[in-house]
Amino acid sequence: LEFTVDSYDNADFVPFLTPYLLDNQEEAKGNLIIIAGGGYSERNNSGEGWPIAQRFGELGFNCYVLQRRVAPYAPEDIWMDLQRAIRYIRYHAEDYGLGGMDCLAAVGFSGGGMTICGQIYYLYGDLQPGRCADHVRCYSRRSNRCNG
Repeated sequence: LEFTVDSYDNADFVPFLTPYLLDNQEEAKGNLIIIAGGGYSERNNSGEGWPIAQRFGELGFNCYVLQRRVAPYAPEDIWMDLQRAIRYIRYHAEDYGLGGMDCLAAVGFSGGGMTICGQIYYLYGDLQPGRCADHVRCYSRRSNRCNG
């Protein structure tokens, strides 16, 4: 990978989730991972991340804005950031006392939407990159159904 002064992130960037959790987890309708657009070159959190999380929070959902990797990382790396976020939330749901875990969904805009499409099309159900280095990566998937 080649990072330059024009790169959106530094070489030491680590993907993370910005949580927007409800005060009363018993009222949570579900959990939503939000992926802001910006192609695969940046993250437009100010327009397509944080305000979306706030609004869905008002509607009764726990939200997590995914701070995914962007260029110069390959799309496969970006898709794995979403896969890891899903596994992280499922693995830690009980530890964090998260409600609404029968519904875990993702919404994305532009490059965020393509992150979801890539993860589903290329990685759905697969452990990537082919080995389990920790418990989060190895946590098995469960089928989730979201009912409005």
